[in-house]
Amino acid sequence: MPLAPLQQVMHIHVYWHAMTGIKSNPAAVNASIDWYVLGSGSGDDVVLYEGAGLVEVDATGDRREVDIKDGDVKPKIVRGNIQDPIGHANLSGYATAKMNDARVKDTLAQMQQQIQGQQAATPSN
Repeated sequence: MPLAPLQQVMHIHVYWHAMTGIKSNPAAVNASIDWYVLGSGSGDDVVLYEGAGLVEVDATGDRREVDIKDGDVKPKIVRGNIQDPIGHANLSGYATAKMNDARVKDTLAQMQQQIQGQQAATPSN
């Protein structure tokens, strides 16, 4: 069966910049990582992974080279018809991003609205 399109957003908040060459080390964790995976449709399908890691960022003009040296995430919210295929996972990877503060702010607000709106609609025990 074909998979419905998913939207994925990864928000990495770097609290302090690691010195170049720092190796994986619990004392070197410098960033929080939120990874939103959203299904298509009504917005009920969501997986939110949360964690932390060692992340290096190199700035050149309006571009940012992001290198996740050692990240660790686990699912915090799994809701709707979407499944969590990853579970607790280690992350590493590299990406180039173009700075756009307004788009980042809007996207994060949409992600939080989706998470919080659904939590408010879910009865608590």
